[in-house]
Amino acid sequence: MGLKSWFTWSIAAALFLMQFFLQMGIGVIVKQLGDSFHISAFGIGLLASSYYVLYILLQMPAGMVVDHLGARASLIFSATFMGIGCLVFSQAHLFWVAILSRCLMGFASAFIFVSTLALIRHWFPSKKFGLLAGLTETAGLIGVLFGTVPFAALLQVLTWRHLFVIMGLIIFVLQLLTIFFVQNHPQKHTFSRKKLKWGQFLHNSKIILSNRGLWINGIYAGIIFSILSVFITLWGIPFLKIVNSFNNVQATFVSSVGIIAIAVGIPLMGLVYHELKETKYFMLLCSFYCAFFISWILFLTPSSLWLNSILMFLLGLGASVYVFNFAIANRISSHGLAASLLGFTNSLCLLITPFFQPITGWVLEYFATYRKITPSTANLLIEYRVSLSLLPIMLVLSGFLALWIPSES
Repeated sequence: MGLKSWFTWSIAAALFLMQFFLQMGIGVIVKQLGDSFHISAFGIGLLASSYYVLYILLQMPAGMVVDHLGARASLIFSATFMGIGCLVFSQAHLFWVAILSRCLMGFASAFIFVSTLALIRHWFPSKKFGLLAGLTETAGLIGVLFGTVPFAALLQVLTWRHLFVIMGLIIFVLQLLTIFFVQNHPQKHTFSRKKLKWGQFLHNSKIILSNRGLWINGIYAGIIFSILSVFITLWGIPFLKIVNSFNNVQATFVSSVGIIAIAVGIPLMGLVYHELKETKYFMLLCSFYCAFFISWILFLTPSSLWLNSILMFLLGLGASVYVFNFAIANRISSHGLAASLLGFTNSLCLLITPFFQPITGWVLEYFATYRKITPSTANLLIEYRVSLSLLPIMLVLSGFLALWIPSES
């Protein structure tokens, strides 16, 4: 393990950073997208969630593709089409073109995380795998941070279209770095492609899909993760602007505090996990904890920027418990199924998001239409509270769901 190992990982982690930026950065440009494509809140939610459709469906097959092609080829493929998706999105003037470009981004980025894990497995000692996997997740959250305050600040001098062109060009630079510097193994190893065994894949898929404990574990992760994907990085930003008259930079600052809290909380939760003999009761407690703090933000409407930031930080710390679900999935995996099982858990972790995002937008649109008036600030506040109240309800339900998560291999 040397500088070359870290440089190889850093290129892949940078692509993962860009993936998270594209995945979560839509919340900052909600108004701009609505104006550009003449779409309602439901359309915004649909546009944001379209990224996840192919991304989620490809999580289980992604491991097989990386095994067959190697991490290097998979990353080059991902960077190429992710960059193209950015450029198409930046030039889109029709809503359906924007949707397709977001789907292309999601399709291309589906292979990045598992490719990064493959490089870690080959370039670093096995005892470093957990550390590097956690650092990779932190890199992704840094990408989310770039999609909040800096993105909002740049919007004051550039349009969202210009920024997505810049993102596409950065991704193409990372593609070139991958071509010239990334190898599947250190020099002393050679990479041999494995034959794709679709029959074995279908057999493994049947084993995984029939395991009730894995479904419960993944759904719990998805509900907790929706705090980040639905509230902190999407609808929470316009909510804070309405309820407290924050400007875009202030609202995204509060959002970024929540993201930082999750980034801090992930390694802390990793330490807590290894100290606990029984995790389900701690996970139940975290669900109720998150429901309490998100309800405080939604319904008690603190007006102070700093109080909102403190509450968002406390909410983010609790939300980082979703890392437990990946450790649980790894613990209960059968021999030879760990990668597919982790991919399945990741897909369920993200599956809640493409439902919650447009549903929240649809509820906002429904109330505005039902009232048949131009929404005032007071009306909009009520509409946001009603639509986002789904989150604390689901968090309370996830607490009881935690009791059914498998506790032993």
